[in-house]
Amino acid sequence: MSNPVRDCIRCDFCAAVCPEQLQPQQLYAFSRFQQHEQAKQFDLLQCSECGACETVCPSHLPLLDLFRAEKTALHAQEQADAEATHWQQRFQRHQARNQHEAIAQQERKLQKLQAKGNDLAAGKAISRPVQQADPDTTPVNAKTPEQIQAEIAAAVARTRARKAALQKQNESPEKKS
Repeated sequence: MSNPVRDCIRCDFCAAVCPEQLQPQQLYAFSRFQQHEQAKQFDLLQCSECGACETVCPSHLPLLDLFRAEKTALHAQEQADAEATHWQQRFQRHQARNQHEAIAQQERKLQKLQAKGNDLAAGKAISRPVQQADPDTTPVNAKTPEQIQAEIAAAVARTRARKAALQKQNESPEKKS
């Protein structure tokens, strides 16, 4: 028949026999109450699991079982943290890629609009399909070149503003990091 398990009396016998010079009574308390960070700070992972502390314990505490369970919990937590970091980095790269693509799209729109403006300034005819859905818009043929240039200038301004906003938004997270 095994001896009954009692509460830790803080006799410090376990610390005296520990070959790793750890504080098993502290590690016991941290492990018992699942205080993972404190157990890690007190070097639980350095425990060689020799069983000396459990052997000399007058309270007959199952120290080795507790330490093994706590080590398993610490390793699982470290693995979960590493996985979370991995996915967070992937998400950040995805966000940066999306912002870069949005800026590139705005740049392409700007180039197209500038090319149309240049064509108009050179006297080339600009053809644009008439939108039947909106009766308030007038066909390109009914607009004067000045009206078309004003529309293009307004579109260029909007595109530049969107591009600047996207670039500013893209730079903001980098400064926080």
